Amino acid sequence: MKKGIKTISLLLALTFVIASFAGCGTTGDEQKDPQLTVIEGVDPSTLTLGSAERDTLKISFDSAKWHHWEQMQNLGIALTETWEAENTVNIQFIDNGEPNASEVTETHLEQLMEGFKGSGDWFDASVHELRMFEGKKVIYIETTVSCTEDYLAFLVESGSYTQEWVDENKEELMNAPSTKQVQVYTIVDGHLVSYVGTYYEDAHKQIVLDAI
Repeated sequence: MKKGIKTISLLLALTFVIASFAGCGTTGDEQKDPQLTVIEGVDPSTLTLGSAERDTLKISFDSAKWHHWEQMQNLGIALTETWEAENTVNIQFIDNGEPNASEVTETHLEQLMEGFKGSGDWFDASVHELRMFEGKKVIYIETTVSCTEDYLAFLVESGSYTQEWVDENKEELMNAPSTKQVQVYTIVDGHLVSYVGTYYEDAHKQIVLDAI
């Protein structure tokens, strides 16, 4: 399958929900935070670090396992061991603008989930909650995107692809495995940043989480 097709679901799953989030500020009536699950970080001193940047974003990553995917539309990295595989494990980093908030909240999470509701039968967000990372709240979401007839219709209706392109690539799309994603949203220097990892086998989930 063409590498451009591999990441379609990743890109679109984000696009249709971010708009409702990026312009919103923090409400004044947030309830006291419950005890949140803590995401354990990886000690960067144990890694061989590489770096990449695009526009407002600059990242460091473990260059022993990942490499900068220069052809990707967004700033992204690919898991080297899957680069020649049919499906490439990857992570994209996206600056979604300034949400006028100092950190993400339960209200922001609710806004994202409200956006996901209209996605149809091809999108499932099985885990969606606030977590803590290095003393800061983040939104953590696990999703699965499957190629269905509704999904193909969405590709056209969203304006992302033409009907002709979908018809031409339908067989490849329909035969593709479900795309699993880990999405983490946080506010960095006043900007809402998304860290979105795409993988296809459960064995790669922890590798993606460690990289994020």
